[in-house]
Amino acid sequence: MRNLLRLTACLVLSGLSVAACGNTANKDSGAGDPISAQMVERMCAVYQPCCAAAGYYNEPTRCQWLFSEARVTSEAAAEECIAAIEKQATGTDWCQTWFDRAQPAECDNVFVAPPRTGHAKVGEACESDNDCDTDLRGSTACNADGTAQVCKVLISKQVGESCMGEYTANGGYSTSLVDGLNEVWLCEAGLSCNQGKCVTPLPLGATCSVSSECESKNCEDGACGPASVGGFDDGIVTAFVCGPLEGDEDNASAAP
Repeated sequence: MRNLLRLTACLVLSGLSVAACGNTANKDSGAGDPISAQMVERMCAVYQPCCAAAGYYNEPTRCQWLFSEARVTSEAAAEECIAAIEKQATGTDWCQTWFDRAQPAECDNVFVAPPRTGHAKVGEACESDNDCDTDLRGSTACNADGTAQVCKVLISKQVGESCMGEYTANGGYSTSLVDGLNEVWLCEAGLSCNQGKCVTPLPLGATCSVSSECESKNCEDGACGPASVGGFDDGIVTAFVCGPLEGDEDNASAAP
């Protein structure tokens, strides 16, 4: 579910550079239609029990604010997507696995990014992804560079090529940024960035020396083990789904 949540967070977090946001929406796909309040309530309802169980404020105000900013290709498409998520949420392991699950196929190409309105070129200052103009080499994003934030272009890399990070199967990306370099080199989805090179990840049980070699990102006792339990490990997105809105914090329980 990473790309659905990251997309929504990235579309509304003005002035915050989140390298993991990635290109999770249809690139320059148009403004789309606003998501309905009823759909927002249903979307947040599937996460609210997990937020409460993890010790977050049991009130979906921030979640509803977050998703209310989303835009969709159509109400019918959004209905199919949310219904599929609600079905997933009936599983007993939902709260332990929701963040690392692949989103349902019904959610593909449902949530859209508004067209870029900014004109900042690669290397120029920005506050959000929307400030960055398009680039022929790839998608652009506003990312940290030292103490500043500048537009950088995301460059796809193949096996054997140099990398800083990788695209994930769910549409986002993870990376370590390099100050002074206005390109972000990302291995194509399905590849791993290991010691600065794109490689084919090792399967479960294969011999490994570091976790980045494994498809599961978990090397235990010299062998690729199962992926670590997800859920609430991604603090940035989780905080924006579960955390209270400013003004509600006096009523909030202590978050982990």
